[in-house]
Amino acid sequence: MTNSSSLSSLSPVKTAVDSFLFNIKSPSVIYVALSGGLDSTVLLHALNEAIQNQNDRFKLKAIYVDHGLQSESNEWSVHCQQVCDNLGVEFVSLKIELGSFSRKGLEAIARTERYKAISEVIDGASSSSKPYLVTGHHQRDQVETLLLN
Repeated sequence: MTNSSSLSSLSPVKTAVDSFLFNIKSPSVIYVALSGGLDSTVLLHALNEAIQNQNDRFKLKAIYVDHGLQSESNEWSVHCQQVCDNLGVEFVSLKIELGSFSRKGLEAIARTERYKAISEVIDGASSSSKPYLVTGHHQRDQVETLLLN
């Protein structure tokens, strides 16, 4: 598990997060699409660490979407809740139902429905702060997407 002290060695992530925070308007609410995987967890930790002394400028929240595609999806939700509890980050878990489609079609539908559900949470939040949604992806994600397509 990644902890805050090990994030200092992730300078590309820290640089990207610092640049993002410098360039957005405040006050802002930053929503992290949290899957529980390494990419989004590192992003959540990095953002949390970066805004520790800027609580009046930024509020950090995490959203997990359970598509029910994996038998462990409920455990991932619990894991994400624990990560957020440990960091003191507000957490929302959403469960969405998907029909049956071909695997390629199912992944596309899941992605569309995931962002639709996240958008509803963000749009429904009453806040005078500007909302931002951030997602974590590693460099191989683009290669995997290209190969899958």
